[in-house]
Amino acid sequence: MAGSKDDERWCTSASKLTYEFTYEFTYEFAFEFTYEFTYEFTDEFTYEFTYEFTDEFTDEFTDEFTYESIILPESA
Repeated sequence: MAGSKDDERWCTSASKLTYEFTYEFTYEFAFEFTYEFTYEFTDEFTYEFTYEFTDEFTDEFTDEFTYESIILPESA
């Protein structure tokens, strides 16, 4: 028979779900300060000021999602 009961057997399914998450954070900070002062009695005045600031921020995010579905034939 073309449509026998064996051909209409229900199947069992197995599923696999995988989720991966990675987050990286880096923060760098540097501060430099220099102050120089010179005074000579001959009415000469020197003033020097330097200021340096560096700021670095990096942010990385990766996200992965996989899904597998496997159809397993039902055992008789």
